[in-house]
Amino acid sequence: MSQNQFERSGSRSESVDPEQARAHQDQQTEDSSFEDLLDQIDAVIEKNPEGYVRGFVQRGGQ
Repeated sequence: MSQNQFERSGSRSESVDPEQARAHQDQQTEDSSFEDLLDQIDAVIEKNPEGYVRGFVQRGGQ
């Protein structure tokens, strides 16, 4: 591969594909939503850890 071809292919990799940028933004949004959900769960556990665990205990044949 000549130096000229290498430079052109290198510049192509530097440009941002709009679909890739959108996918990256969507991933960041999903990560943020996931973090918010975990924060809400942490808040519930901090307020009433015993009640939170009790919600998962099976009784009888449940």
